Amino acid sequence: MVRHPQVGRKWYDVKLYSNRFKEHLSKGLKPVYVITGEEPLQVNECSDALREKARAEGYTERLVYSVDIDTSSDEFLQASDNLSLFAEKKLLEVRLPRGKTGREWAQALNRYLDAPPDDMVLLVCGGKLERGVSNSAWYKKADKLGATVTTWPKNPQELLAWIEQRLQQHGLRATRSAKALIAQRVEGNLLAARQEIDKLALLYPDAQIGDAEVMSAVANSSRYSVFDLTQAALEGNARRACKILQVLEGEGVAEILVHWSLAQEVRQLSQIAQQQLAGVPAETALRQARVPRHRVALVRKALNRHTERQWLTLLRQAARIDRLIKGRESGDAWVELLQLALGIAGTQLAIPDVDTSKVG
Repeated sequence: MVRHPQVGRKWYDVKLYSNRFKEHLSKGLKPVYVITGEEPLQVNECSDALREKARAEGYTERLVYSVDIDTSSDEFLQASDNLSLFAEKKLLEVRLPRGKTGREWAQALNRYLDAPPDDMVLLVCGGKLERGVSNSAWYKKADKLGATVTTWPKNPQELLAWIEQRLQQHGLRATRSAKALIAQRVEGNLLAARQEIDKLALLYPDAQIGDAEVMSAVANSSRYSVFDLTQAALEGNARRACKILQVLEGEGVAEILVHWSLAQEVRQLSQIAQQQLAGVPAETALRQARVPRHRVALVRKALNRHTERQWLTLLRQAARIDRLIKGRESGDAWVELLQLALGIAGTQLAIPDVDTSKVG
């Protein structure tokens, strides 16, 4: 296998903040990027920037693999081994929806990074990595050969600065109190903040934004986000979850964002339920899952709704929706997202206890 021509240069081994990523890309592409973290909007925007840069550099073929309960690494390894003088340059994208690789994918990534092909760029992206992943062999190789980006929730001062920057990108100016009002409404949720600012840009192009404009935009909004959907589902409020999902679909919210918000809750609940089944005390399981204190009662309420096997069934359902959104299976994603939300809320007609040996 031909090694990537840039491997070994001293300016590799780069850890980046998400707000410096586009500037970093302007210096040229590296063989591998790992973009993960707790803030999905920043993960998505950094990943989009890399995809755009790769297309501009002639990486016209993009192959996507999701490390979930049903995915083998065989196709990924076959693609990385399929070298040809006349082949298109490829962007290989490996998604980690569960924040970990598992043994098979860890070995596959490790093998790939032993000698990255010179006509491929690898992107590994996903949510917050599970403890220990950053110490794995493949991650250390990626850190040495390429660049790693970890996104974090923004503190109040950082959020205000981010809001100011986004407003400027839209040609908007805002009073200090207006920016504080936006920050108060979104409660640290950058996706919700982006939606609020996009709305203001449509309603008041090139204008000075004050409290009145922010409140007016709120009045003209459904005020629903993907996080409102998960909140309703976790509360067991099926009627509200159904209404919110219908509004999100009507407003053109991306299916992948709705899926992400529901799937991450199912993954966490399934993991906690598995620990409890193994005899781990509830308090310990919740703490290890890093459930925020203000959400403990809500998560407990949801956990009591299903057995551990039923949560695994919902996890499998979430994996199917992921494949459906990617075009690997046929069906109506919005119908299945509704079924998943209702399943979390506990109002599906039935969630049978199934043989979990096939769930992984």
